[in-house]
Parts: sequence; C-alpha cells; structure tokens
Amino acid sequence: MRILSFTIILILASQFCFAQNNQRLDSLKSALTNTTNDTLRVLIYEKLTNNEPDYKKRVEFGLAGFALAKKVHFEKGIVQCGNTVGFLLAHAEHFKAIPILMEAKQVAEKTNDKIGLASSLVCLGYAYGKYDFEKSLDYYFRGKELMEKEKISEDIVPISLGIGMRYKDDNKNLDSALYYLNKSYQRSLNSKNYSYPSDHHFRHFGQVYYSKGQKDIALDYFRKAIAGSGGVNDFSYRYIALIFRDRNQLDSAKFYAQKSFDLEPEATQLLETATLLFELYQKSNPAKALEYHIIAAAAKDSIFNQGKIKQVDRLASEDQEREATIKRRIEAEQIKFQNRLRMNAVLGVTFTLFIVAIILFRNSRSKQKSKQKIESAFNHLKSTQAQLIQSEKMASLGELTAGIAHEIQNPLNFVNNFSEVNTELIKEIQDERRKTQNQRDEELEKELLHDIAQNQEKINHHGKRASDIVKGMLQHSRHSSGVKEPTDINALADEYLRL
Repeated sequence: MRILSFTIILILASQFCFAQNNQRLDSLKSALTNTTNDTLRVLIYEKLTNNEPDYKKRVEFGLAGFALAKKVHFEKGIVQCGNTVGFLLAHAEHFKAIPILMEAKQVAEKTNDKIGLASSLVCLGYAYGKYDFEKSLDYYFRGKELMEKEKISEDIVPISLGIGMRYKDDNKNLDSALYYLNKSYQRSLNSKNYSYPSDHHFRHFGQVYYSKGQKDIALDYFRKAIAGSGGVNDFSYRYIALIFRDRNQLDSAKFYAQKSFDLEPEATQLLETATLLFELYQKSNPAKALEYHIIAAAAKDSIFNQGKIKQVDRLASEDQEREATIKRRIEAEQIKFQNRLRMNAVLGVTFTLFIVAIILFRNSRSKQKSKQKIESAFNHLKSTQAQLIQSEKMASLGELTAGIAHEIQNPLNFVNNFSEVNTELIKEIQDERRKTQNQRDEELEKELLHDIAQNQEKINHHGKRASDIVKGMLQHSRHSSGVKEPTDINALADEYLRL
C-alpha cells in the first residue's frame, strides 16, 4: 500500500512529467526482462509507468501492468496499476480512463483497501472533470469524506488541488476555488512529502483571478507559472493571449496563442487554443483562420463524442446500481440482526417470567393467597408474551412492506430512466434522418440504435423484475380452499426453493 501511495503522490505531483535517472530506468527494464514472477512484473510495470519520460510508453507500461494484474488475479496490482494508468489517461483520454478507474475502485472496495479506494475516487473526480462538473465534485467529496473518516493524509492522496480546479472551472464558486487552491499550495510549501510544483498552482491562481476580472494579478501568476515550468506551459500561454486580446494587443495575443498551440496541448486545451487562433485570424488571414477552425472542430468531436459519453454514463449507472445493491444487503443484514435481538429479548423475558412463576408456585403451594399470586403472574406472563409476539409480528410486517415497496420501486426507476434515455436517442435518430444523404452519419445512427437496443433490454429486464415481485406477492397471499388438486411439481419445487 505504501507503493500505491507513493505512486499517486508522484503522479499528482508533476502531472506525469518528471525527469528520471536513465540508469534506474534501464535497471527496471532489465529486471522486467529477467524475472518470471508475474506479481513482481506487475510492480515493475507500475514503477516504469512513473519513471519513463515518454508519455506513450508510460501508458503502454501502465496498461500492460493492469492487464497482467487482472490475468493473475493480483488485486493489489489491479488497484495500483489501474489508478496509475487511469490518472495518466484521464489527462488526455478520459473516456479510456474511466472504465479502468471504475474497475480499480471496485477491487479496492472488495479488498477493503481504503487508500486505494480514496485514490480511485480522486482520480475519477479528475477524469469526470473534463466533461461533467457535478459527477466530478461528487467523486472528489466522496474521496474527501473517506479520507477524513480513515484519517488519510493529503501527503498520501492529494485532493484539495483537484477540488479547487473543479470550482475554478465552474466560474460560480471562485472563492471556494481560491480556498482549496491555497490549502494545496500551503501544503506544498510546508510539507516535505507533498511535492506538487508551485507553477501548477500559479497557473490555476491565474485563471481564478482572470475569471474575477483582476487581469494584472492573473498575468503575474501566469508568468510565474511559465518561469517555474521552464517555459513549457501551454495553459498559461493561452491565458496570456486572452489577456492581450482583451487589451486589443492582437499581435501579442497571436504570439502567445501560437506558443500554446505549438506545445501540442491535450484535447480540451487544443480546442480552446485553436478556437482562439481562429478568432484572432478571422479578419486578418481567413485561410489561416479556417485551418484553425477545422482543428478546433476535430478536437471538439473528440471531446464530446456522444457515443463515448453514453458508454461512460452507463458505467456510472451500473456502478451506482452495484453500490445500491450492496447497501440493500447491508440493510437487510441489519434488519435480521435487529429481529434476532428482539426475538432473544422475547425469549429472555418469557424465560425470566417462567422461572419467577415456578419459584412463586413452589413457595406458595400451601397457601391459597400465594396460589392466586402465581395464577396472576402466569396470566400476566401470557399477556406479556402475546403482546411481545404481536409487536414482533407488526414490526416484521412493517419491514416486509417497506422491503417490498423498495424492491418494486428500484426496477421501476430503471424502467423510467432507460425509457427517457431511449426517447432522447430516438429523437437524435430522427434528427439525423432528416438530413440529406451526404450529411447523414450512418455510423452515429448505428451507435444510437445499438444504445436503444441495450436500453430496451434493461427496460425488459427490470420490468420482469417488477412483474416477478408482484406475482410472488399474489401467490403468497392466495388463500387455499383446503381441497387436494393436481399441481406442477417442477413449479412447486422452484417456488419453494425461491421462497
């Protein structure tokens, strides 16, 4: 677990871009070639993911380690490599990252790996931050709640910077963004184990102050960020270009926007930079503006691919359903435990009263008055027992009713949700088919039809669940006439086993 913690710190600390000693890298590669132990190979893959300077190779090492860990059922390796490569991919390919991080999260939950689970939640918050603000914050604050409960330090799983980034992107909670960014920045200054680079904080401070309209302060922070990163900071260059554009200093704006573009930013930054260059060249150089417009359109299609978004949303829905099922099981076990406690209380009271009755009976056989006391105590015993049994029956009936209502409501919710999604998908198909033959995207239509079919299967599945629950209730409540009649033995055995 210490390896995982150290890995996450290193990844978050420098956005996957730190220099490594070549001798150490060669040593790791040599160890990977010479060892036949799969568990050790997984750990080496994870270390190579952190030490390799080339982004593509780092992703290849991370995916290889994740796949090998799954193959040999190395659960710690699944969580470790999954979080590492998932966070790497989330930086530029979040649709690939989310399924991996979901799987790492589930394994961490299964193995009760609290630090691994906190890391998965933080990484999912980062990945969803690319296109879904609400889900991103939900995962971040679930991670924050777990870290506070388990007393996990931010030196192990940094989280404040991520929350600050999300509030910053929302543009409605800039004061909250400054609070969390300052918290992360102060930790980087005061803690030896928290090595998040200052230039990363500076560029986020700059964006907050730009959004607040304090552009001179923002410009100062962006220049600090560029100096701290050695001039490799496409994010800050783009915002400096925006500031010069706002001042109508278009030549300077074009210069800094081009520097940002030349650094080959990831898809989201590329979209915004190409759009800015299109705007700056629209009047002075239409041909060049068109070139940037095409690049921006391609980046936008990559980021907001509807098929990928629906696939990721479906994964999130299934993960929520799985968590709800686990929660229901826990609640059911708690109800059973409470029922056992009640029954033990009934038996304890009954046994105590019975012993008291025997003692009284033995001590008062010679006296009529004592006999009357015994009879009175015994009658009180029976009355109390009847009341306790009746109370237990009513409590069980209430729990049964609540459980049935909950079980019926759950599949009905899924039927309603997937029906609404299908309505939207059908509308998208209709819109697509209104286009001319040259404009229609047949591949998109196939994806939409495929999604409709999958959702219809879910609707049918959950509809049958609700129907089976109602049928079971009807059969259970049906009165018997007491007359013998032929029956289907297979159906009877199936019902008996299910009950």
